[in-house]
Amino acid sequence: MEDLLVKCHMVGREVLQNLEQGLGLRSGELLERCCETPIIDELRMNYYAPISTAKLNTGKYRRAWPHTDFGMITLLFQDDAGGLEVQDRSSDKKDSFIPIQHEHPTEVNVYVSNSLEYMTNNYLKAGLHQVATPIGMQDVAEGILPERQSIACFIKPRREVNVGPMKQFITADRPRAYEDLTGLELHRVRVGKLYGVAAAV
Repeated sequence: MEDLLVKCHMVGREVLQNLEQGLGLRSGELLERCCETPIIDELRMNYYAPISTAKLNTGKYRRAWPHTDFGMITLLFQDDAGGLEVQDRSSDKKDSFIPIQHEHPTEVNVYVSNSLEYMTNNYLKAGLHQVATPIGMQDVAEGILPERQSIACFIKPRREVNVGPMKQFITADRPRAYEDLTGLELHRVRVGKLYGVAAAV
């Protein structure tokens, strides 16, 4: 697992480097906000137990409710059980999601996460995603969804760096949406919202 974390960290840095170029940022402007080693990155293994379609169809249960991730970007590896969906931002409905099909064992899904949303002043939005009933099982009244597994790697900013909006993304048309705060402070805010606790920043 340590080897996987190191490899994910390297891939994550390459993604951030390409984002710098695509956003017209100075080389290193995103990378320097991360550690050079995966010391604060997080590798999470997710296991979803088998569940009945009848239970999911009540609307009271979901394998994973809609959420965004901590950190700058997320690298997500999933098996072929299905059910991963991302928000459809082209739709007028806020609860509209698009299924993400698993097509190859080596593929990785990349999401913008909360810190990068803050840094770009909402120019890049954190990817809202969920795990719901897979395509092909949504109309099955009495069935069992098999177990599902995924691995998520959260590429995080250093705790002490400012993750507030970068000046390049504050304009008359896009006024500042967030105050300055550190990576650790944002992490505490997000944890507080997740668990319903006010964070002291």
